[in-house]
Amino acid sequence: MAVEYFGRNTTAGVEDSGDVGYCFGNNPAVTAWTCPGTGNYTVQELTWYCKHSTGTAAQIRLGIYNAAGDTLIGEGTAAVTVDSTTAGWYGHTTQASVKAAGGSSPCTLVGGTSYLLGGAIDETNGANLHPWIFDGGANAARVINAQTGWMDGMKATWTSNLSVWLPNIRCGVIAAAVALAGSAGLSTWTLPTQALVNAELLAQTAIRWRIDDEDEDHATWAAAENAGLSAAAGTKRLRVQVNHTGDPAAITPKWQYRRKPSGGAWGDWTTVGS
Repeated sequence: MAVEYFGRNTTAGVEDSGDVGYCFGNNPAVTAWTCPGTGNYTVQELTWYCKHSTGTAAQIRLGIYNAAGDTLIGEGTAAVTVDSTTAGWYGHTTQASVKAAGGSSPCTLVGGTSYLLGGAIDETNGANLHPWIFDGGANAARVINAQTGWMDGMKATWTSNLSVWLPNIRCGVIAAAVALAGSAGLSTWTLPTQALVNAELLAQTAIRWRIDDEDEDHATWAAAENAGLSAAAGTKRLRVQVNHTGDPAAITPKWQYRRKPSGGAWGDWTTVGS
């Protein structure tokens, strides 16, 4: 599934400098950065458009707060050193590098909910980082000029420091997924729980594995409905039931999958039938 972004997902703005120990975030009361869709979404990326200038490279760390700015929802698992002099999206670039506050990865957000996306610059070498920011107008942003304790330490001060300077921080998410585990040569299938098609909601309601031994009407079921499957390597079928609200006209969905061998890494998404 494609990653969807929210926040200030653009390279346009002002190349700033000299922000030693500063923290930048949007003010949701004026600038609402809203997670797309409905239902649960898993954070895949949390990054800031920036670059290294000269000297010792600075570190950044980014976090996600509720709209009030007083509750940390998720954050990068560790500070990230930005040492490239080429401007780009740097920070927490994988699902595993963003954790739930006080917990572990993944970090889950709720579609349709507004969040404060904040970024902190280290207090030692911050002058060597050039982050991109944008004049969003009165009270569009929240800025703190002395970060302590990285993201969790910002909760008490986000609400009282208003500014015009919005950071070019974006958050990439995908719809939360149901994982169906297999073994002995079969891969883990990750199927989206929901997606949007023509602004109407699709909801996956059931799956069931089958043996490839007969036609559609008579093939043998290999597992119970919504159960994972462990079996010897070979061809298996997967039946998926999807409901579409509003009883619309027929649609032509595109199904994609990716594989993760035991002990290996996830492969690329592949379209069924290609």
